[in-house]
Amino acid sequence: MRFIDWLAVFQDHPEGGLPVIGAEMVMRYDLQSGEVTRHSPSMLKMEGSYSTSLLIRCDGFSVTVEGNPSRWHRPDNLFGLRTFEECIRVYNVILLELGLPPFTKCQKVWFLQDPETKKARRVSDGAMIRRVDWTRNLSVGQGNVDSFLRALSTQSVGKGKFPNLYANGKTVDWSKHSTLWYQKVYSKSAELEIGQKRLSKKQTKEENDYLKRLIEYCEEQGIARDEKEFKRAFLNRKNLCFYGLVKENDFDKYLNDIDNMIARLEMGTVDYETIAEQLLEKEVCKSTQSANATQAVLHAWLHGQRMPKKTQFYEHKRRLSVLGIDISVPHDASKSIPQLKRQRIINVSTALPPSWYDMPKVSNIRLVL
Repeated sequence: MRFIDWLAVFQDHPEGGLPVIGAEMVMRYDLQSGEVTRHSPSMLKMEGSYSTSLLIRCDGFSVTVEGNPSRWHRPDNLFGLRTFEECIRVYNVILLELGLPPFTKCQKVWFLQDPETKKARRVSDGAMIRRVDWTRNLSVGQGNVDSFLRALSTQSVGKGKFPNLYANGKTVDWSKHSTLWYQKVYSKSAELEIGQKRLSKKQTKEENDYLKRLIEYCEEQGIARDEKEFKRAFLNRKNLCFYGLVKENDFDKYLNDIDNMIARLEMGTVDYETIAEQLLEKEVCKSTQSANATQAVLHAWLHGQRMPKKTQFYEHKRRLSVLGIDISVPHDASKSIPQLKRQRIINVSTALPPSWYDMPKVSNIRLVL
């Protein structure tokens, strides 16, 4: 059950004439002629109930809205809106009440030369997505979230996307500074506790009691939040930026990194002395010689010794990944290699909202000024 946790959308209106909306106006001058060559308002923060907010801007020709539509006017976003259309309906309520045209679906796409860069860029007659975050809640069982995150922190994504386990052990992420995408998994109960401490004085007793109930639910279920942020460069490259032409399931093939890690870890073992036997048993290696060679590489990795040459390294990495071991990540004895099976069983499943949970209702969305 995935849903959208953040959405940034813009739509151009070449005819212009729209009201200028923003927090501050930024102007660019030509120092030689003294003429204003460009002006653009900064994003205006629209405040909603439950300390929620969205960002909006209009320079007279282009309208931009970004934020978390699943959180707007809600005390939490443990579960949220699952389609682009639902999210856009939330944004359109705000645009209409501000006297701006609503976002519409793309019907056609063409190329236009950018007057500043002189490069051709794709434009559309509808709204374009510049960022979207897809989220889901994984249930790993009470008391297992930290162990689950440590296990994930032993796995890389693709080539060169190394994990980063935060000092408090509550978050692990990948590709933080990439211009394409960013992935993280974290303890949802820990995040909710931080939010409750920050907002407790601003909220009613009923609202605080509801958040406490959510925290208890996340602790009992062991909720690990899986989020992947797709940025503008990635969306443009994969043709996933056109609202109305892109479908939610078009993202599915880019959202399986964590599932692949879990699958690798489920096949893992902590008995390093029998690695060669396991490789032969699983038919990863066809000969005892190649299995022993890979076992030797594993022992070198465990003790911080020199790794083989590049081509050989990737072959050994491929073999060991079947056992849930990623030798491209430097070995950290404090993490060991927590397994999802053996020693301690961690069953991973997609969490479903409890019967008492207040799901978002788009029809109830209103702008609060």
